[in-house]
Amino acid sequence: MVIRIDNKYMIQALPEYNFSDDGNKFTFWVYKGIPMSQTTYGSDVFICLRHDYIEQLFKDGKTDIRFDVPYNYIPDDFRKLSDKYNGVKKTSFDAKEFIADVEEFRRRAIELQNQFDKVNVNEEEFYAQVDKEVKYTENIISEFRKNFDWVNASDYQIKECKEAVKSLEREIAKAKSKNFSKSIIFDKLAFYYKSGYCLIDTRDESEKLPFISSYQVGNYYLRILRKNITK
Repeated sequence: MVIRIDNKYMIQALPEYNFSDDGNKFTFWVYKGIPMSQTTYGSDVFICLRHDYIEQLFKDGKTDIRFDVPYNYIPDDFRKLSDKYNGVKKTSFDAKEFIADVEEFRRRAIELQNQFDKVNVNEEEFYAQVDKEVKYTENIISEFRKNFDWVNASDYQIKECKEAVKSLEREIAKAKSKNFSKSIIFDKLAFYYKSGYCLIDTRDESEKLPFISSYQVGNYYLRILRKNITK
C-alpha cells in the first residue's frame, strides 16, 4: 500500500480488481476478508473499505465472509466507518488505528449479514408488481411494432427504437426468470414504500419500471417507444 503498514498485518494486494475512475487509478487490497481500494492525490490518501465488493470476493474465493446486505438496510455509522480514511493526510495516518477499524468493520459486516439473514421479505408482493410491469412493457412493445412508421422513419429512429426494444426485452427476460436476490427485493420494496413510486400507466415522462428495471433505464426506453408510436 502507499501507506506503510507493518507486514505483520498481512494486507494482501488484489491487482485483478484494480480500476480507474475519472482518471484516477485505484489499487485493491484485502485484510482479513475486507476489501479496500486506495488512491492518492498529493499528500492525501483515499482508502475506502468496500462493503460493496465483499460478496463478489466471496464468490471468487477471496474472502471467507458474505455480505449480501441491501443498501437500505445498512446503517449510517457503518457507511461512515467505510469512508473514515477516504481523504486523510499521509503524515497523520495511524496504521494501528486503521487496522483496528478494519477489524471492527469486519465484525459489523458479519453482524449485519447475520441480522439480514433473519429478515423476511414480501416476495409475493414484489413479484406481483414485477408481473404487472412485464405485462405492461410487453404491451408497449407490441403497440410500437404495430404502429411504428417503418417506411418514413430515419435510420437514427430505427436504430434508437431497436435498441430500446432490445433493452426492454432483456429486462423482461430477467424479470421472468424471477432470479432476484433477497437484498434486491428488500431494496426495491423499501424504496417503493418510502417514495410511492410504482408503475404509472400514462404517456408522459412519469412512466417508470421500478421493479424490473432501474428508474432511469425503464423511463428512458419506454419514452423512446412512446414517442415513436403513430396512430
